[in-house]
Amino acid sequence: MEKDNDSRLVKLANLAEKLVKLSAILAAFGYMSLRAHLNYLGIASTSSLGVERYLMETYNLIGTIFIPLFFTILGAVIAVVLIYALGFFLLKIQKVKASGQILQKYLSEQSKSIVFPLLLIAVMLFFYVWVFRVITKHGGDTDVVVGKLATEQLNPSSVDWFFYLVIIVCVVGYSIHSKYSKSIKNSERGSRRKLLGFFWTVFAVALVLLAVQLPLLYGRLVRSTDYPIAVVQLDNTENQTMCGFLVQDASSDLTLWNAENGVGHLIVIPRSRVRLMSTGKMDDLLKAARENAANPGAKRPDCSYLFSSQTGTLK
Repeated sequence: MEKDNDSRLVKLANLAEKLVKLSAILAAFGYMSLRAHLNYLGIASTSSLGVERYLMETYNLIGTIFIPLFFTILGAVIAVVLIYALGFFLLKIQKVKASGQILQKYLSEQSKSIVFPLLLIAVMLFFYVWVFRVITKHGGDTDVVVGKLATEQLNPSSVDWFFYLVIIVCVVGYSIHSKYSKSIKNSERGSRRKLLGFFWTVFAVALVLLAVQLPLLYGRLVRSTDYPIAVVQLDNTENQTMCGFLVQDASSDLTLWNAENGVGHLIVIPRSRVRLMSTGKMDDLLKAARENAANPGAKRPDCSYLFSSQTGTLK
């Protein structure tokens, strides 16, 4: 009985250890995504935002990945059903099945040759070059909302589709690897088998490295730039107030962003100096930056509905 209890405790301890490691990996992905996003905007982190914030970022990242992936799989299933239905009426279902079997047999045979994994590695290298070009051309700008605002740098991303394309490549690549890399066991023994195993391992590593780019692509090309508008009243004799987008809410300080006269400003306020804070609606920071760049006299964001100029207090 005691041995059973001990084994259960060991299993629980192992499970807890795995969950902690998984949380650390997910938090690291969230940090990569958030850091890429903040670097693009030009917002520096004066302190850690905490594991909870990074895990929330990962949650948004995973949601962005799996929702379109679900619809892609659903669309593929519907397409297969329609193709089979079409084959039943026009080509007869047996011919459709035979064609599928021939294709599967061909891929299975090719997977035992060195050319197949080499071709897959070449596809991965092509995508690495493509990722680099996309980030350089469409996400290479940094500090776009800090300092002098340039309208051409403040447009929303037009290549968010590339993020979803990389997801599809990773999923298809994983499926191919898990299905056909096992054919090594049935292939020739000796140096050829080792070489084949080496190339399949290289492909797996390349696939993992491509998947690691997803948080960076998400932070640069896909992540929303909606932030809450906030007014902060400082704890001083003048009851000074600060208005802006609340872009960071760390344990030690707050960071606000506002724009005036075509220049973007970051205001870092220690929490010890915060007397009152009122937050309003979510709004698009990039849109506000574009508006101020086009019309420097229009201060952004507009916090008038949160602050009473007559009484000098928050509403």
